[in-house]
Amino acid sequence: MLTKLPRFRASLCRPFSTLKLSTEDTDILSYVYTQFDKAVKHLISIQYNKLTENWYSMFKTCNTVLKFTLPIVRENKQQLGIEAYRAHHQYFTLPCYGGVRIAPEVNVNKIEAMAIHDSIKSGCYGIPFGGSKGAIKIDPRLFTENELRRICRRYVQKLVNYRMISSGLDVLGPCMGSSQREMGWMYDAYREIRQYKDPNYEAIVIGKNAMRGGVDGYIEATGFGVAVGVNYCLNNNEFCNRFGIPIGTKGKTVIIQGLSLIHIC
Repeated sequence: MLTKLPRFRASLCRPFSTLKLSTEDTDILSYVYTQFDKAVKHLISIQYNKLTENWYSMFKTCNTVLKFTLPIVRENKQQLGIEAYRAHHQYFTLPCYGGVRIAPEVNVNKIEAMAIHDSIKSGCYGIPFGGSKGAIKIDPRLFTENELRRICRRYVQKLVNYRMISSGLDVLGPCMGSSQREMGWMYDAYREIRQYKDPNYEAIVIGKNAMRGGVDGYIEATGFGVAVGVNYCLNNNEFCNRFGIPIGTKGKTVIIQGLSLIHIC
């Protein structure tokens, strides 16, 4: 059973978005909005906290969405301006937390949609994090390790300049295309800039290696959680009866879908 949602401070809500939706690939954001509207209607129908639809509308859009450019000169002297993003859903619970995706197919609508999803997931389980998401629009396979390191460091430097991240405001994490290596580079960049101004600077990044203060087993944790959840469901009589499948995991096969941080254990 889901825990009760945390109590938010409505006085802190200042919903706005400085970026207009483009016609390119808006399906995922529209889908999130549709899910949100259905959830609001259900909560109103059961009189959850006796809140009105106007009150819920404050949660629908991201509070802040930032799109910026990372200038870089590659090792072959080619000059590039790389698109990058960071979105904060709401500031009712802080810090925000969200991964940094490094992939060529990202856009501002996807980032905004994933930030909203992260916020809702944390709220449903009573985890005191707001939702955020970031991205760097490149194919990491086309860049050298040194170039990727410089891009990741420049990404953090820009976010600090725009006052978008701190240990109490927004915490970075890995996502598709980023791992412990990239998180270590971002942590080093933030530490060099803010270690004397942010007393909790070590908390700016999760997913970093143990030498930088990370936790062993983080990379495997998501896939392990999937395995535990599947095992629980398949050994639950109510679940198996509902879908007409025999109880237990013996003799069953699976279909693996997804290209992000889900690791099969």
